[in-house]
Amino acid sequence: MEGLRERRVATRTTYERIGIAFDDSYGFDIEGVVVDYLDFESEEAAIGNVFTAVSTKDLPYRDEKEFRLLLWRHEYENPHLGPPPHGFRLHVDLTKLVERIYVSPRLDKLRGPVS
Repeated sequence: MEGLRERRVATRTTYERIGIAFDDSYGFDIEGVVVDYLDFESEEAAIGNVFTAVSTKDLPYRDEKEFRLLLWRHEYENPHLGPPPHGFRLHVDLTKLVERIYVSPRLDKLRGPVS
């Protein structure tokens, strides 16, 4: 995997696993986004889309080929209020979510054995 370099760990899942891994009693929509990589020194991120700030990273990280899950709740009375200051706990069944974990074979040489 190109994105799996010295200090990298990557996980693999599927849309089906995402659909069954999250407890849906919280009332969130789950949106998946492919991260867009921009050269922040020469390009500007688009404005007007609320997801842009959380789906854009600087170009040097492009080898990560990241996909993010965003939890979206539409029920705020004041849309400028935002989430609670300390966040919230969300139950995720990792055994259902994660299909496979990839660990760089060079990770132990950089930081010691992985346990």
